[in-house]
Amino acid sequence: MNRFFSAATIFSAVSSGIMATAVAGTMAVGQPAASHGMTPRTAGVAGLPVGHQELRHFAAALKSIQPINVKAEKMLENKTLSTRKKHDRLVQYGVQVKTILTKNHLTPAKYETLLKKAQTDPHFVARTEKAMHKSG
Repeated sequence: MNRFFSAATIFSAVSSGIMATAVAGTMAVGQPAASHGMTPRTAGVAGLPVGHQELRHFAAALKSIQPINVKAEKMLENKTLSTRKKHDRLVQYGVQVKTILTKNHLTPAKYETLLKKAQTDPHFVARTEKAMHKSG
């Protein structure tokens, strides 16, 4: 696993109409938090405890959302698609992501919080990767 992706970026891209924000929430594992635009507000999530069940839900959601984000990135890079088509596809991807989050007992806000934790907490990243590998 090379990256965690932000489901909220798809939702924000749809609601704001700015397609490029759909991939702005990607985070490369192992990069310093400062390179991810960390603010004092987001830096505080590193200390939040995450239980085993919540970690399993997060890992399962990540694993399921990754292919959607790959499709979204490719679609956004496609210069032949109109802005309207891109918007429509982002809406579809957003519905898929929300379904995955619901299935995994996560809200978009909670998922985003856990992504922010992964940006600042290498131990959490290691736990998440381990959980992802265990889940198949």
